[in-house]
Amino acid sequence: MHSRVFSTSSFASPLNYLPWLAKVAPSFSGWHRFQKAVDKARDLLLGSLQKHFSTYDKDNMRDFMDVYIKEIQSVDDPSSSFYKNVGRKKKMQTNINVPLTSDYRDRRLRIMNCLSTDENMLMSIGSLFGAGSETTGNTLTWSFYFLAKHPEVQQKLFEEIRSVVGTSRLPSVDSRSRY
Repeated sequence: MHSRVFSTSSFASPLNYLPWLAKVAPSFSGWHRFQKAVDKARDLLLGSLQKHFSTYDKDNMRDFMDVYIKEIQSVDDPSSSFYKNVGRKKKMQTNINVPLTSDYRDRRLRIMNCLSTDENMLMSIGSLFGAGSETTGNTLTWSFYFLAKHPEVQQKLFEEIRSVVGTSRLPSVDSRSRY
């Protein structure tokens, strides 16, 4: 799923340069493939969000979703979209009609204003995953390229890993304390 989402949302995607293709030729442009991947990711995150709400423990913050839920429960301002269940009661919107031709900031603000807190959380998590996977992918790609171009550095790295981890087991978090 990851490769499908990012292959149609990458800078090389025709949709970044010709957004009208999503309306004119949705299959050819990759729009349908992108939407299916986004829907799958949304369903996965929504299931996890519902589980978090049902298993939430204010004394045990497990992750970002728990901290977000804590914020929802701590807000005292009734006009805030975080106020108790006010934002959660908004209907989850599956199709927000914002023209592709409007500028990014305007589109983002118009979308955010009509979202429930659940949808805002899903968008925030999606942004974190997207940014994290892109950064990690680029870092790993560059690292492997660098190591392939410099075998002496590759050998030094191998020796360091062998001295810290050994050859009888895989690296783990515990390996960091040996370094």
